[in-house]
Amino acid sequence: MTVDSVDAGTSTGPSSGVREGLAQRLVDRLSGLPTPIVAAAAYVLGAVWLMSGLLPYTYRISVNGLRDQAYAEWMLLHGARILTDGASPWVETQVDFPATVNTFSDGGMLGLSVPLAPLTLLLGPTRAFAVGAVLILAATAFAWYWVLSRHVVTSRLAAVVGGAVGGFAPGVVAHAQGDLGLAAQFLVPFIIWRVLRLRDGHALRNGVVLGLLCAWQGMIAPEMLTLLALGFAVFFIVYATQRFSDVRRHAPAVLGGLAVAAVVTLALLAYPLWTQYFGPHRDHPARALRDLGADLVSFVRFSSTSLATHPVGRVHYAQSGIEQNTFWGWPLLAFLVVAAWWLWTPLSRALALAAGLLCLLACGATLTVKGASTGIPGPWRLLAGLPVLRGVAPTHVALVVTPLFVLIFALAAQRAAEEVAALRAERPGTRLGFLWYGLVAAALLPTAPAPVEVRDVPIPPFIAAGTWRAYVPVGRTLAMVPVTGSSDPSDLRWALSTDLELAVSNANLAPTVDRARTATLRGLPVAAADKAAARRSLADGRASVLVMRTDRVMKPGENEETLWKMTTALVGVQPVWVGGVWVWDLRTVA
Repeated sequence: MTVDSVDAGTSTGPSSGVREGLAQRLVDRLSGLPTPIVAAAAYVLGAVWLMSGLLPYTYRISVNGLRDQAYAEWMLLHGARILTDGASPWVETQVDFPATVNTFSDGGMLGLSVPLAPLTLLLGPTRAFAVGAVLILAATAFAWYWVLSRHVVTSRLAAVVGGAVGGFAPGVVAHAQGDLGLAAQFLVPFIIWRVLRLRDGHALRNGVVLGLLCAWQGMIAPEMLTLLALGFAVFFIVYATQRFSDVRRHAPAVLGGLAVAAVVTLALLAYPLWTQYFGPHRDHPARALRDLGADLVSFVRFSSTSLATHPVGRVHYAQSGIEQNTFWGWPLLAFLVVAAWWLWTPLSRALALAAGLLCLLACGATLTVKGASTGIPGPWRLLAGLPVLRGVAPTHVALVVTPLFVLIFALAAQRAAEEVAALRAERPGTRLGFLWYGLVAAALLPTAPAPVEVRDVPIPPFIAAGTWRAYVPVGRTLAMVPVTGSSDPSDLRWALSTDLELAVSNANLAPTVDRARTATLRGLPVAAADKAAARRSLADGRASVLVMRTDRVMKPGENEETLWKMTTALVGVQPVWVGGVWVWDLRTVA
């Protein structure tokens, strides 16, 4: 039937026919495009939509990211300075002056910052961060689509939606708002695929390829490489309980390939690892992160950036805004549990059991429920003391649960596609396929991410006009009130606006400031010991000036007058109003 033959009672004339004809031609053209192009375009558009609040603006920052995003922007600029100024790849001195940051172990993401250096130089670190987040999200989703469509499933829809589940998972989107290194998981699907290819033999060839991928992943985020190794170990142990004969038969080839991959990876990462553990600016992983686990309730809740909570979402039961790694939401979690039961194959059982064990590990050394400790020991307690894992936050283990969930979803979608095709062949015209699509939509849409919430971080004239140079001589630093190591990103953003010419102090007076704030609120004098501790810490941080902006978000019971009085009492210097900020000149302090 043509448009012209439609009954007049259901048509609005020739213009309606033209519109319907154009729509049909558009559908025909889209259906004729290769699936990879359609998938890539969809992933890019989705990532742009998520980051739409950051892309056009210079001074905006993610509410969930704040200082983490500012630090990532700093590391992007550091990567650019490696190429333009010959800066050391392994050390950054300005961000934590006079101490130094080992960029390999402390979020330097050199495997990203150096390739993105042209983008950083062209757009600046802030816009480069937003564009980089878009590229990372889209690339991760497309990598999952590519591997799924060529090596796991034959259904194009299963591969496309599975790619979206992997690329826009709660943990990936959360970290994309601050920690691009942990968000950049576009190599993970290929690493998983190459590990499975080790069963085919050719240990040298397959091991070298796997080693190159692991080395690149290590340069992006060495912690993610550690987590992948942990995830593989848990999965293979569980799978061996399902198919021990298969594991035993392929063990020689797999172990041989892994040995080659380990040699290649360690050879390429030898010097960065030496700087991390033995160099003059080595990291000190003595600080155990065993208590930074996920809340048990978080697995069935929605993240603050999900459609289910938008636009009133808030961070709850998470260590921070970018640590919402486990917020899958109860509809998707229930869907995955039912899907694993429905498939009921050795592989699906192994995937589900491994995911469950890794989720328990992600809960940390002590299980918590709704923010309250239960006192029940978690399995992470057995691993927290191991040398490599001491510096791993257990909540990050949830990031390697994502690949297992993606595989369960893709396998279930593949079987559903086969069942629907068989049903349609048996009963032409059946509509039961829509029931499956409805279940998928109901499971995915609530957890799907919404555009990230942003806020402005303005640059005051004190910084923009260069007035700070009169207060911060070479070799000295700027510190911000309240000097507590808070999430306020202003000092980092200010330093970025000076192209890292301004150094930021590493002074952290959290306990001292808390005591002084309490005394000030009660109208009591600040203790002499707190005054001495504050001055000593500021002196150790080489701070020559202390600055307070007046538009910062205050804590409950806090106000600018309280901070002003408290800071003045601590340092013993009266401030002056300069360039839109209060300034305490510490050079006059003995």
